[in-house]
Parts: sequence; C-alpha cells; structure tokens
Amino acid sequence: MDSVREGVLVAIIASHGVMNSASPFVRMELVKRADVVAALRPPNNTFSDNAGTDAGVDLIILQKHTGKKALSADEEFFIMSVVYRQTKVPGNKFFQAFLQNVICNDALRDKLLGRNNPHESDSL
Repeated sequence: MDSVREGVLVAIIASHGVMNSASPFVRMELVKRADVVAALRPPNNTFSDNAGTDAGVDLIILQKHTGKKALSADEEFFIMSVVYRQTKVPGNKFFQAFLQNVICNDALRDKLLGRNNPHESDSL
C-alpha cells in the first residue's frame, strides 16, 4: 500500500492461507490503510492449465484509504476467522457471509461449510 497513491485499487492474488489463517494479523494489516472492495475465491483448478497447480487462491481487491477511522461491517467479517464445527476446517467469516463470492459448485460449497445437508444452516 505504501507504493500506491490514495484511492488506487490494488488486486492481490494470495493463497487461501491469507483468508483462512487463524491469525487475523495479515488481514488486519491490509484493512488498516485500505477499504475492502471485494474478495473472491475462484475454483482450485483456476491455474492448473497455465501454472500446473491446483493451489487454492483468493483474489482480494482493496482501495487505498489512509486515515480511515473505523472498519466497515464487511471488513470486520474480512478479518474474522472461523472453524466449521463438522469439518474442523478453518475458514473466513467474509466468505461465510458472502457465499456468492466462493465460485464453485453447490456440493463443494456445502463441503467447505461442513454441511451434509444443503438445507442446513450456515451457523458455526
């Protein structure tokens, strides 16, 4: 963020580890001086043809905003970690709140959320 001017959009492609980490440190550093515009989780095979990897990545889009006084509700979700009860898989509250930003089929989405029943609640 130090390298860009105020108001500039920054797109980051990061491993799932940034959003799913139990420690919110990196996510907190990102939102200290920038607004979260969007965070998207593409399918794990997005880079298989070109990079030869099925590594999970997230696209995080931020807009530089120095001097911000508080976090928005979406940014509060962005920094929150969750652990899904059934699977014990770590995740992120932002993606739990905005399932439409997780680009995958319904069966995989249910598995990621630890749901056996697609009509089951998203509660932790």
